[in-house]
Amino acid sequence: MEMVNHYKRTDHTDQLFGRLTVIVLKDSNKWGERIWTCRCSCGNLVDVSGSSLREGKTKSCGCLRQEETSKRLLTHGESATTGYTTEYKIWSGMKQRCLNPKQTKYTSYGGRGIKICQEWSTSFETFLKDVGRRPSIHHSLDRIDVNGNYEPNNVRWATHAEQQANKRKVCVMQERINELETLCRRYEERFDCLEAICKTGSEIQMPSLQSLGAGADREGVLGVSDCF
Repeated sequence: MEMVNHYKRTDHTDQLFGRLTVIVLKDSNKWGERIWTCRCSCGNLVDVSGSSLREGKTKSCGCLRQEETSKRLLTHGESATTGYTTEYKIWSGMKQRCLNPKQTKYTSYGGRGIKICQEWSTSFETFLKDVGRRPSIHHSLDRIDVNGNYEPNNVRWATHAEQQANKRKVCVMQERINELETLCRRYEERFDCLEAICKTGSEIQMPSLQSLGAGADREGVLGVSDCF
C-alpha cells in the first residue's frame, strides 16, 4: 500500500523564521516531511522540519531559549558568565539556610522556624532594593532580632563587632526576661505582659530576688500594675 505524503511541498529557501534563515533542503524524515538546513542569527547551523518552521515551534538553534531562561532567572542582571555579585550569593545563601533541609545550617535557621518574607524569597531585586549593596567586605547580613525572620526592618548590614554586640544585647534581654519570669511565678503576676514591656525597652524597676521579702508589695515592687 503506497503511503500518502500529506506534507506541503513548499520551498522555504531563503525564508526567515524567527532567527533562522533557511539555506537548503537537506532531506526528508521517515514520515516524508522535509528537513531544512537553516542558519541561526548567532551563526550556528541547525536542521529543522518544515512544519516546525511554519508553526513557530523552532525559532533558533536553541540560543533563544537559553537567553530567555537566563533572563527569567537573572532579571536583576547578575550573570553567571561575568560572576555573581556578593549580594546575590548572600541572598542565595539565605534561601538555602531557610528553605533547604539538606543545607548544613538549616537546623539553625529554617529548622527552628526562621523564615524569609515572600517578597525576598521570590525576588532578588526586591531584596537588593530593601537592604542595598554591602557597604564593605567587613559587613555581612544580620538579623536585628536573632529569633526573627528575614524581612524588612529586621535585617541590616553589620560588622562582626556590631553583630557580637547585638548578640550580647539579646543575651542580656533574655536574662532580664528569665528573671522577670521567676518574679512573676513567685508573685503570680502576668509574665506575658512583663515580657512585652521588656522587649519594647520600657524601664522596669528590677529588684534582686534576695531583696524581695515574702510580704513585699507586689505592684509597688514590679511597677507594672497599669498592665493588668
